[in-house]
Amino acid sequence: MIKIIGSVFRYSLLVLVILVLPHVVEIKGVSISQHVLNGMQLLTAFTPTRMAQKISSDYSHALRQRLKALENKDGPVDSD
Repeated sequence: MIKIIGSVFRYSLLVLVILVLPHVVEIKGVSISQHVLNGMQLLTAFTPTRMAQKISSDYSHALRQRLKALENKDGPVDSD
C-alpha cells in the first residue's frame, strides 16, 4: 500500500514539474513556453492572435444561430 502511495506521489510530482517548469525556466530571458510557441509559428503558421479571432468568430456565429432558433420558436426577442 505504501508503494502505491509512493508511486502515485512520485508520478504526480513528475507531472507537476513537467507542467510548471517550462513556464518558470527561462533561456535568455524568454520562457520555454514562448520558445515552443515561436517554433509552432515557424512550422505551422499558427499564431495565438489568429486562433483567438477564430474562436471568437465561431462563438459569435453560434450565438447568432441560437438566437435565430429561439426567435423562430418563441417569436421576436427584444435586445434591451
